[in-house]
Amino acid sequence: MKTKRIISLILTFAMLLSASFLTAGAAKKVTKAKAKSIVLANAKVKASKAVFSECKKTKDDGVAIYELEFFTSKKYYEYEVKICNGKITDKEVKKLKNPGKFISRKKAKSISVKQAGFKKSSVKFTKCEYDFEKGLLILEVEFVKGNKEYEYDINARTGAVIKSDVDRVG
Repeated sequence: MKTKRIISLILTFAMLLSASFLTAGAAKKVTKAKAKSIVLANAKVKASKAVFSECKKTKDDGVAIYELEFFTSKKYYEYEVKICNGKITDKEVKKLKNPGKFISRKKAKSISVKQAGFKKSSVKFTKCEYDFEKGLLILEVEFVKGNKEYEYDINARTGAVIKSDVDRVG
């Protein structure tokens, strides 16, 4: 009887101990908002001066991370942050060849649809993202109308169409 009580106490203690470790591990996980604040602090950029173009969960060598990309009027930043503890594992900063104010995603959509000769209400947008190519910040816009997919690269500063392509879908 005494042995059963001791075993029961040991098992209870082990469960409590493992539960406390699980809770402590879960509490350390970093949210997207926290990851953004970590990279902004590292880059010494105020949140009001940054535009995030990407913040997604992924894995790098089996480790859960956030991939974050943002830009300011002069630079483009790429970061990887561990979700488990908020540690920055990779960082890249690039100077923009087209510094200054940038057009919005909404404006880029309008430019691309107008270029194709359509109204915004007549197409289905599938992508509108900032990207960094050859020193330029661009907006990649994709939409579908009928059986065709339209792709545009737009200079994020000037609104000029850099590249366009049309492909049949299906």
